[in-house]
Amino acid sequence: DCGNSRCKIKANYANTCFAIAWGTDNKKGIFGIRGDILKSAAEQKALSACNEDIQNCKIIMSECTLP
Repeated sequence: DCGNSRCKIKANYANTCFAIAWGTDNKKGIFGIRGDILKSAAEQKALSACNEDIQNCKIIMSECTLP
């Protein structure tokens, strides 16, 4: 619960690993959300997706769920 009516669910996941990368360009925030069976691969994919729009992206969350 984010307590803000502007919050939206962008993705959900199960039985996989998931990562979110975030970056800003002083005007807006850019994010990349990706999944994979390997945590490191999900992180790399999220960074690549974020870096398509901006170059200072960082992983802000990554985790894996159990099957």
